[in-house]
Amino acid sequence: MKLEIRHRIEIADGTIAAAGFDTAGQVVFLTESGKVYRYIKSTKQFHHLFSATTAFAFEDGGFDCKAKSSIYAQYGAVAVVNDFGRNGLVFIESDRQVLNLFRKDYHADISKFPLTFFEKDEHFHVIYPNDWNHIQIMDLKTRQILTAEKSLIEQNAEQRYREFYKNDFSRSLPWPPPYDYFYGALSVSNDQKRFLSTGWAWGSSDNYRVYDIDDFLSNGRIQDISIGHWEHENRAACWMGNDRVAIAIYPFEVDEGEEGQYEIAIYKIADSEAVLERTISTGDLNVVKSKMVFWETRNCFVVISEVAGLALIHSDGEILFHDPNLIADDFDVDSGSVLQIERDSINLYEFN
Repeated sequence: MKLEIRHRIEIADGTIAAAGFDTAGQVVFLTESGKVYRYIKSTKQFHHLFSATTAFAFEDGGFDCKAKSSIYAQYGAVAVVNDFGRNGLVFIESDRQVLNLFRKDYHADISKFPLTFFEKDEHFHVIYPNDWNHIQIMDLKTRQILTAEKSLIEQNAEQRYREFYKNDFSRSLPWPPPYDYFYGALSVSNDQKRFLSTGWAWGSSDNYRVYDIDDFLSNGRIQDISIGHWEHENRAACWMGNDRVAIAIYPFEVDEGEEGQYEIAIYKIADSEAVLERTISTGDLNVVKSKMVFWETRNCFVVISEVAGLALIHSDGEILFHDPNLIADDFDVDSGSVLQIERDSINLYEFN
């Protein structure tokens, strides 16, 4: 398998802060001057979408165009967020409106800004944060916040609290306590019915959880499916279809001087639990500190990493491709294109 460059996009408007693919396979990007563009590959044309700079006054200065950021583009909306900041913006293309998103600052500097889009009942929605343990769902067509009345208390919290204290509350704090979880980066299953949070919990540890979208919208309490917890590494994870989640792990304790094996653990998500189905060894290829997506067309994981470069790993563990020197930034599962940012240009590669 070979990787060849197909497009080189030269940017005249300054340094690129973030770039990615939209659902049509076109390129969207944010510059450090605050402008957001879409590049149409077939015509080689740039379309200015909106500006991430704002005249509104925010207590922290607002969206920082030069900070580490991410860009998301789906369903006629484009969002830019400061990964470890408090601010984000959503541009709705149908009426060219920009919505400002803002979360509180409690450990925002180590909690990736949680945001994703999904479609339900022919309406497009965004999931976004208000605080470390509080996310909302908004209908982008009506602008209604559908979870405005949702509690921050977990399902069956009272029962678990009674069991923990054995009904002796003489030294207890007020209860039930609020949801004790830091949301992280979000992603939605292929059938748009669940979303995954790659967040963390006190300890501290990576703590990854799945939520049913219908339940999150209709249930006044929070009900999650905990997949597991590991050392706090912000490890890679991705969906495999509708009901499986793959998570990068380094599971073995080894003696001094020995090396362990990196693995990808695959979990089946049932109605109320996550069950480990199998693990795939990747040897000494570090998949933990990476971005990972599953490419169904080739039945393989695409791993993007500053540590390990670019790799394709078949679902049976075979390394199909590995270039340790190619530091990519995004991958489009529909076209099979790899995106790489080079300060003021973008390279697009394809496999053949």
